Amino acid sequence: MAPRTVVKITMDNFPELVRKLPIAVDSVLETTAYRVEHTVKTGMAGPQSGRMYGAHQASAPGEYPAVDTGALMGSITTSPTGKLKYSVWTGIEYAIFLEYGTINMLARPFFGQAAADVMPHFEQALRDLESLLT
Repeated sequence: MAPRTVVKITMDNFPELVRKLPIAVDSVLETTAYRVEHTVKTGMAGPQSGRMYGAHQASAPGEYPAVDTGALMGSITTSPTGKLKYSVWTGIEYAIFLEYGTINMLARPFFGQAAADVMPHFEQALRDLESLLT
């Protein structure tokens, strides 16, 4: 008869983990949302936008939108929108046309591009949460 092996794992810090995890996840989400906002604004004011507040020159398709009056850039806002939810948004009506383009203009994506740029930081922050489990 083969010897029998029994392994018993005890996790006595489960209540503490349940308490800490939502707080840690919320912090990651908040940091990520503000990083997206910052990335959008930095992209709009970046090197391709050396024409701020002067004669308007449109950005190239695929670039962050060029700054003309600064209204769009100034309107980008981050806010909590629920439990473990944050939104980065703008109320400027023409933002959607810049983000996705129109039949007459190719897109100048800014929210999607910023989210893609920030994604590696977000994924790393989530991996770092694993330290709560040990």
